[in-house]
Amino acid sequence: MAFIPNNSIGGEIVSKSTFFFEKALSLGVGFGLDQTYISDWLQVQGMPNIVLSANGTDDGNNLIYPDSTIGQVIVTLEIASGNAGFFEAGIGLSSQKIGEWTCPLTDSQTFDVPVLYQVVQVPTKFVRIKVTIPSGTPVNNYAKLYVRLHASA
Repeated sequence: MAFIPNNSIGGEIVSKSTFFFEKALSLGVGFGLDQTYISDWLQVQGMPNIVLSANGTDDGNNLIYPDSTIGQVIVTLEIASGNAGFFEAGIGLSSQKIGEWTCPLTDSQTFDVPVLYQVVQVPTKFVRIKVTIPSGTPVNNYAKLYVRLHASA
């Protein structure tokens, strides 16, 4: 399926077949805080055009945007490998990193211009997102952000 414009004068591009995933994350360095987020496997079979976007968020706890004390996080996109990406009894599923990007947490509070915006093509059945705080980040620092994945045919 090809991309088609969503109106007669062009404008935003949409696809006939789409999948959308969004997650708000709060990660931190310290007791009781997760330093890494790994999504479940997301099935995107037949939709090889992947757009991964992310940026910081403001939840009102800090007057200065972004509502974070970490300058950036690392966002990784992984695909399922082994056994053609299917889960079967007795056969483990492994992952393969296809891209890793840093995401600064210092841009607009909206998604009009996300600071991380990557377009990749993956002929696979399953993908997942991994977000990590960089090693060496001081204790009691935290990161708040939104991560979005859009897959289309």
